[in-house]
Amino acid sequence: MPKVSFVGQSNQNSDSIGANPSRLLNLYPEPTGQGGRTSYLLKPCYGMTEFAVLDGVLIQAMTEVDGAVYVIMPGSFYRVTALGYVLLSVAGITGTAAISRNLNAVTACITGQYLVWNVNTSTLSTPSTGPVATVAWVEYLAGRTIIGEVGTGKFAWSDIADPSVFGGFNFATAEAREDETIRGLVVGNALYLMGSKTTEIWFPSGAGSSAFASSGSVIDRGLKSFGLVCVVEGSIFAVGNDNVVYLSAGNQAQAISNAAVTAAIENGQPESCVAWEEGGHKFAAVTFRDRPAWVYDLATNQWWERSERREAWRCRATAKLGDDWLVGGDDGRVYRLEQSEFDAGEPHYREATSYVLGDRASWFTLAELEVQTEAGFETAIMQLEIGNGVTFGRPIMRALPRVGDFDAQVVFRALGRHKDVVARVSMTGAAVPFYGDCRVRLG
Repeated sequence: MPKVSFVGQSNQNSDSIGANPSRLLNLYPEPTGQGGRTSYLLKPCYGMTEFAVLDGVLIQAMTEVDGAVYVIMPGSFYRVTALGYVLLSVAGITGTAAISRNLNAVTACITGQYLVWNVNTSTLSTPSTGPVATVAWVEYLAGRTIIGEVGTGKFAWSDIADPSVFGGFNFATAEAREDETIRGLVVGNALYLMGSKTTEIWFPSGAGSSAFASSGSVIDRGLKSFGLVCVVEGSIFAVGNDNVVYLSAGNQAQAISNAAVTAAIENGQPESCVAWEEGGHKFAAVTFRDRPAWVYDLATNQWWERSERREAWRCRATAKLGDDWLVGGDDGRVYRLEQSEFDAGEPHYREATSYVLGDRASWFTLAELEVQTEAGFETAIMQLEIGNGVTFGRPIMRALPRVGDFDAQVVFRALGRHKDVVARVSMTGAAVPFYGDCRVRLG
């Protein structure tokens, strides 16, 4: 049977699903290199296993410091380890949240309040923030904690190695353009002040009131909202004020969205940007309240979608603890990412929707479609649906061959007459990669 490329990356645009229905849900493509049995594998993403259940909902920010993960929720500040969690502080219930560190201290802002947790003494303080009235964000650079003011371009910095002392003259204002700073973010040796229309870049430059200075560089691209940015591999991954996703390094911002990602941001409810690693891949994602997350693979420069039961992914923040990546959910739970047939206690669903097969020029009979997997697993079930990309017919179910069968084929027969056709393959059970090329036989 001839081999047909099945699907490459998610291209399904919510504005026009039928134009290009190809989609990867909880699967990502991994090239196999020249001479392989397939041009790429479709690998299942990791599932979520419960790590900690906190009191409340909506985890907003997380970071790891000295073997523990510190978590901010609306009104709460937690320290979380594999042994359990401790509530460190209760604050307000609305506003922005950010978290950083300064040597032996965890620094955080919760709803405008600045907090410092001393890891060595296990004590919490709420220092005066000097020239900054209400704190919107917190970062660390060149030995100093940097805090930004809500609704302005003003930011201030602490003494070196002491995040509790802010001198009255140790502040500056982003003022190259007339737009307020939404968030400051440190990448490498630079502080990016991300406004509603532009981004300024500042660098360490001295001491006291001259500790930071503008580079003079301005990126003519702003940030859509406070949570829609993260750092991945020394670059900024962010949703711009034009609903396009950018990957920025230095003073350059490269657009990486495809049309489907931009449409999802325009039509949906984007919540946060997060980054993590699994299976040797580095990922960054835009998560949504009302639809699956769109995930960018820095290794392949391709997009796929992360979901739970084909709906939104609950992830709102990520942090690495030891060798594990943890996910903070909008349900107040912390999860560990791991290879599993379950996802937050539910069967881990994976789905690939194909390119359009056929050209509408003439009728053909699709006698067989064969999907090849890496190995057989008795606990895995594969399902095929045939349709036009918008609607699909009755599902056909197949169990994978028995354990130990490598290069296992799953064959679907008598699939009807078509001028063009879209195939949707889904799988639950064992986390089995399958080939990105399928084989078809025409009648």
